[in-house]
Amino acid sequence: MTANDELLTELRIASDSLDRFFDTQRRHNNAQADETAKLWQELGELRDEVLALSNRLENLTRAMTTHPADVAARMVDRG
Repeated sequence: MTANDELLTELRIASDSLDRFFDTQRRHNNAQADETAKLWQELGELRDEVLALSNRLENLTRAMTTHPADVAARMVDRG
């Protein structure tokens, strides 16, 4: 085997290694993008739940404070 043949063999091995490295990196990037999309989806769902809860709390607060006479009457009845 000549020096050129050895060099070509080494270059092929290096090229194959780079191809595998790039393929691995591409798969990692895709997996990371999928996980990030999943996390954003879950975050959106949690945001929606928090907003729904805050809307219910706001409605309950409004219901409790809208009619002060009723609130006072309930406080007197309990006392």
